[in-house]
Amino acid sequence: MKTTARQSRFSMWSPIRILLVGVIVLAIAVLLAWPLIGAGRSTASIVLPIVGTGANSIPLSIIAVGAEGVPRPDHVVIVVDENHDYSQIIGNSCCDYINTLADASALMTNSHAVEHPSQPNYLDLFSGSNQHVTTNSCPHTFSTANLGQQLIAAGLTFGGYAEGLPAVGSVTCDTGKYARRHVPWVNFSNVPAAVSMPWTSFPTDFTKLPTVSIVIPNLCNDMHDCSTRTGDTWLKNNLDDYIQWAKTHNSLFILTFDENSGGSGNKIATIFAGQMVRTGKYNTSIDHFDMLRTLEDMYSLPYAGQSANAAPIADIWLTGSAATATTAPTVTVGAGTSTPTASGDSTSLSFQNGVLPDTSYTGTHDVSIKQSSSGTNYGNATTLEVDGGSGRADKSILIEWDISSIPPGRAISAASLTFSVINTTHDTYQIYELKRNWAEASATWNVYTAGNNWQKAGALGANDRGTTVLGTAGPAENGTTYTITLNAAGLALVQSWIDNPASNFGLIIANTGNTDGLDFKSSDASTAADRPMLTITYR
Repeated sequence: MKTTARQSRFSMWSPIRILLVGVIVLAIAVLLAWPLIGAGRSTASIVLPIVGTGANSIPLSIIAVGAEGVPRPDHVVIVVDENHDYSQIIGNSCCDYINTLADASALMTNSHAVEHPSQPNYLDLFSGSNQHVTTNSCPHTFSTANLGQQLIAAGLTFGGYAEGLPAVGSVTCDTGKYARRHVPWVNFSNVPAAVSMPWTSFPTDFTKLPTVSIVIPNLCNDMHDCSTRTGDTWLKNNLDDYIQWAKTHNSLFILTFDENSGGSGNKIATIFAGQMVRTGKYNTSIDHFDMLRTLEDMYSLPYAGQSANAAPIADIWLTGSAATATTAPTVTVGAGTSTPTASGDSTSLSFQNGVLPDTSYTGTHDVSIKQSSSGTNYGNATTLEVDGGSGRADKSILIEWDISSIPPGRAISAASLTFSVINTTHDTYQIYELKRNWAEASATWNVYTAGNNWQKAGALGANDRGTTVLGTAGPAENGTTYTITLNAAGLALVQSWIDNPASNFGLIIANTGNTDGLDFKSSDASTAADRPMLTITYR
C-alpha cells in the first residue's frame, strides 16, 4: 500500500478553508437576522452549534435547518404500523424494542390519527386530505398535491417501500399480505411508478436512500394481522441499523400508526429518532396533518391540503424551538447556551476535525506507524494504514480525540468511531487502548515521541498498549463510510477519559497476522467530512 500525498496541517488559508469561513459568516448573518425576518419559508443551509459554557454545557453538532425552524435531514425514513392504541404499545411488555427506542428518542405522548378506517389516514398523512375516501375500497386514482410529488418537483427524491409489493410500480389491490389501501402513493398519477418499490429494494447503503422514504410492513409485520410482538421484532430486525446510523448522519427516523384500535380519542404512538432529535417526552398535540406539515417545512415545500392549516412539530429539535421537553435539556438559542435539567438527559456529541462539535475543532490526532519504514513519521499523511504479515509488512494506526469538552461526571452509554474507507479489506483488525503519551508529529514504529522508544517496537509492549479488544474494524469496502461501535470495555475506557482527561492517550488499530490491509482517510484529508469521527452518547 502506498501513502497518498501529504497535506500540511497548517495550510490554514486554502481555497476550501476560505470558502468554509465564508459559509460560516453567512450562517451567522442568517441567524442574527432571523428575528427580523420572522417565520418565513426561506431555508438556511447551516446554523451555528449551540455550545454551552461552564461545567454543564452541551455542545451541539451543526445541523441544517429548513423552514419554520425545523431541521433539514439528509434522509427521513417513516414506518407506519397498524391499528393500536398508544397504551397497547408504550409501556407494554409486548414491545421491548419500541419502548427502548422511545426512551432514547422523542416520544409524542399526545399524538392522534385523524379518522377511521385505515385508508383515509394514510391519504391524510401523504396528501393532507382523505381525497373523499372514507372506506378501505380499492382502487382509486388522484392527481392532487402530495408529499412525493412535491419532493420530486423540488429536485429532491421520494421512495415508497412496501413489503410484499409484487413488483416495482405494481397497482394491484391485494396479494398475499400486501394491501394497496396502506400504500397511498400508488393512488397518485403524479407520483412516478418507479418510486413505488418492494421492501426488498430498501438499500443497505443508507447514503443511497431517497430524501424521504415511507416504509409499509406487510399485514403481519405492521401488527394488523399478527401480534404487536411480531411487529416489534420486525422493526428491530429491519430498521435498527438505519436508526443507529441516522443518529450520526444528520438523518431522521419516524415511527407512527395509521389509527388506534377504534376507541375514542384515536391516540397513537409516534416516535422521532435521529441526530437532530432532543430526547424526551413531549405532550404537544399532533396528528397526521401536523406530521405532513413538518416534513414539508423541512424541505421548504408547498403545503398539500389540510397541512396548510396545521402546525409544524417544533419543540423536539436540537436546532428548532427552545421549548423544553419533560426530560430534555433547556436550550436558550439566543444566548448560545444549553444546560441539562435532569440526570436523565441524553446527548450525542461528535468530534471531527474542522466539522464537529464546530468548525474550530482540531482535537483529532492520528498517524500510521510502519515496520518497513521504522524511523519515518507519517503525521501529515492523508491516509491511515493498518496491515500485517511477513517481510516487515506490519502497520498500525494510532488515533486520539480530545473530548475534554464533555464535563466530568457524565455517564457514557454509547461510543462509535466512523472512518472513510479507501482500500477494501476482507480481514479484521482490532482496537486496543494506547498507554503512551505519543505525539502525532514524531511517533514512528520505533518511538512514541522523539527520543523515547516504545517498550517494544510497533507499540507491541505491555506498557505500550492494552490487551483487551475494544472493537473490531473490517471487513470493509473501498468508498464506504465505516462505523465501529465500541464494546463494553471500550465504553469503560472512554468513561475513564471523561473522568480523567489526562489519561486519554487514544487507541491503536492493529493486527500483525493479517495480510489484507485496510486504509482510512486521516484527520488531514482535504474533505473535512471524510475525516475520522468519534461519537459519544452520555447523560
